[in-house]
Amino acid sequence: MLKIHQLSKSFGATQVLNNIELQLKQGDIGVLLGTSGSGKTTLLRIIAGLENRDHGELILNGEVITDQLSPSKRHISFLFQNFALFPHLNAADNVALAIRKLPEAQKKQRINEVLAICDLSDFKTRFPHQLSGGQQQRLALARALAPRPQLLLMDEPFSGLDPELRLRLCQEVRILLKAQGVSALVVTHQIDEAYDLGDQVSLLDEGRIIQTSTPYDMYHRPSTPFVAKYFDRACYVDVDVDNDFEIKIEDIKIGKRIGARVGAAKLLLRPDDIIHDDHSSLHAKVLEKNFRGANFLYALEFRKKHLFYATVPSHHNHAIGSDIGIRFDVEHLLLF
Repeated sequence: MLKIHQLSKSFGATQVLNNIELQLKQGDIGVLLGTSGSGKTTLLRIIAGLENRDHGELILNGEVITDQLSPSKRHISFLFQNFALFPHLNAADNVALAIRKLPEAQKKQRINEVLAICDLSDFKTRFPHQLSGGQQQRLALARALAPRPQLLLMDEPFSGLDPELRLRLCQEVRILLKAQGVSALVVTHQIDEAYDLGDQVSLLDEGRIIQTSTPYDMYHRPSTPFVAKYFDRACYVDVDVDNDFEIKIEDIKIGKRIGARVGAAKLLLRPDDIIHDDHSSLHAKVLEKNFRGANFLYALEFRKKHLFYATVPSHHNHAIGSDIGIRFDVEHLLLF
């Protein structure tokens, strides 16, 4: 459906995108993750025709998209971060702008269709300032869907909303796009949005795509330590794997991983890799704790030199400075 091949872009001496390779299947929702300045929004703007590339190839549904093809002829809709609604137009007229070339009867029918899809049928005569944040977001989505785009681009579409509304709208938008069979590419820096929305996630860093995979594989099968650490609070510790496949931190055996490569390695430890166990012979000191509702996030000191984080059910309320028993979920540990 969408194929990007060796796409690059520089602004002056600064290279913003470097040989981007990306594919998106028909009906899938792709998410672009990365820190500010990683190139996410620039990539969207190039796809939309709002920026020219230096070199590289864009193919949409088998058609090569050149920089000379205007944004209006690309069959692509762009949902901007600030929604870009016209304050002097009501909801129906905002949608009408996206399909102004349709005959009047078809235009009216399509306006009613997309407002109904986005649960806004009762608000068609209201102006943007008379709508809630969530309703404004759905109105911007209705306008983007009105011309039946082949691809919908969304740039930080939930960034101005409170966390609870953002989560609900993420789920609603995914259901809506899937029901309509609309392919989408979404920029965000929120990992939970990537999990809620994406069929595939691409992580950008300094203009390069480091990994593209499903959200599950991105978390459980990261290709590099950078990817692993991006998706959760994590620590690294030097370990050795002996000939019996025992993993050792210094002289302490923490578990056996059959088939692990023998020798020195970097062990990635994320909060869910360390299990609280009062019966374990291994202990760590609680340095800090943060209440997370069902869980505490503990910062733990192991052997007076290693800092780990652990997620512990909050009914285990250990005091800062106390020692707790721990064990390692060896089967899920990542060795680099």
